[in-house]
Amino acid sequence: MAQVEVREAVGYSINIRDSYCPLGALQYLVQDDLLKYLSALTEHLEDFLNDPSFVRTFHQGYLTKTKQEKRKVGEFKSRILGYLLSHCSSHASPEAQLALLQIVSDVPDASKAKALQPLIEELCGRHGRSSSKANDRGLALELLRALDFSTAKLLNDMESEELWQSFLRLLRVSRALCERLAAKYSGPLNPHNTSKATPKIWHIWITRCLRHSL
Repeated sequence: MAQVEVREAVGYSINIRDSYCPLGALQYLVQDDLLKYLSALTEHLEDFLNDPSFVRTFHQGYLTKTKQEKRKVGEFKSRILGYLLSHCSSHASPEAQLALLQIVSDVPDASKAKALQPLIEELCGRHGRSSSKANDRGLALELLRALDFSTAKLLNDMESEELWQSFLRLLRVSRALCERLAAKYSGPLNPHNTSKATPKIWHIWITRCLRHSL
């Protein structure tokens, strides 16, 4: 039964290309990698149904690399992560972008910085224009979460000045988006949940980041 579900999912993944725009370089998986990944997902169907947040926990454990694992295992994880990140950057739906980003934002990997740079630039570019979208604040804050300690070395690399400037623009846009709602919104002080976090708290944190980075 699981094998049938996996094959149906493979067919479905090939028929959704119209939902994408040419923002970043879209990556596809070879069939063996895709079957292996989807098989792992189907093994946890009950967990996903019982706890929707488990999809985040699953990907963190499934894609986080360890020093003890074989090289081929690490390469497989890199391909899956690259596949998900490219779909996050290229999807035309902001809701889908946010959902995909939330799935992988807890996976520590330096490749996230460059893979998400097109999405960062697109978000910062439309800020303040009529093309600005309702969930841009959530997307901006989730992008900041994705740029975690694993990307620090790359961001600090002198040869990655363009990437560093993208990061600073993201900080400024995030602060501006939070300022719009800070006076209206009050919610639980939970900065790890971007849908409920108080914008004022995020604004304070982002402001401190800007002070230390400029």
